[in-house]
Amino acid sequence: MKFSILLVSALPLLGAVVRAGPVETAIVAAMKLSDEPNYSWVTEVDDDARSYEISGRTAVGGYSRITMPAPPSLRPRMNREVRDPLDAIFSDNVNCVVRTDGGWKHPGDLPLPPPDDSDFDSLPNASMPAGMGLGGMGRIPVIPAPRPRPPERGEDRGYSNQQLSINPPHLELGVIVSSHDDLKVDGDTVTGTLTEYGAALLLVHDGDKKIVPRQASGTFTLWIRDGIVTRYQVKLAGVISAPTEYGRKNVEGHQTMNTSVKDIGTTEVDGPDDPLAWANRRLE
Repeated sequence: MKFSILLVSALPLLGAVVRAGPVETAIVAAMKLSDEPNYSWVTEVDDDARSYEISGRTAVGGYSRITMPAPPSLRPRMNREVRDPLDAIFSDNVNCVVRTDGGWKHPGDLPLPPPDDSDFDSLPNASMPAGMGLGGMGRIPVIPAPRPRPPERGEDRGYSNQQLSINPPHLELGVIVSSHDDLKVDGDTVTGTLTEYGAALLLVHDGDKKIVPRQASGTFTLWIRDGIVTRYQVKLAGVISAPTEYGRKNVEGHQTMNTSVKDIGTTEVDGPDDPLAWANRRLE
């Protein structure tokens, strides 16, 4: 995975702590979360279409238990068994199961929506039984009224970049440390800009095959407390090739993410006995 490569490439930077400069100290503070066994986190996201919140409990090197709104890609498969917001368990960035009234299921196992004309197809043979209607003149075809068209919506309306995938904070901080153009330290506050590659990794989560970044840029702010980054903000902008209601298009997107980390080392990540068996079977 690209995230793993970035984290490995950042390891030599940790040795720079010997120099004890402010930049080196900030890098170590950002990487410390990867050394912790677990933590809880909340990310507030503002994009061009809406604002929403993702909360998670992550076991580093294990899985993450996530609460998040159902993303647009999953909404066509939503039914009465699936609750919104979602309760999901991720084994990595993209492989997950979601909690339903029928148990834990892979998103691909959720039923597809019925055809648009299902309201009328439910009438048998699209006709009336003999002896009914118009004085019992036999089978009279039932001609369904035309379905009302949804209101027109301009193609320039805001695009929501929410994905059915996650970037846990320790991985996001690894991307920031490994792919920044510049980094400035002012006390306990760290600011900088991302390379295009780093911004693209945060804009489109590693492993997501449905959307492709075409351009990306970003800035970040980190806040250090007791030698570790516990809060950070990332602002991203870019052009994404994505499926939309108008077909696949290049869309411009902007998003601001504010993340807070807490309960470091004391978070319990609970779930079903073997959630990874569900998620990993898609990798076989």
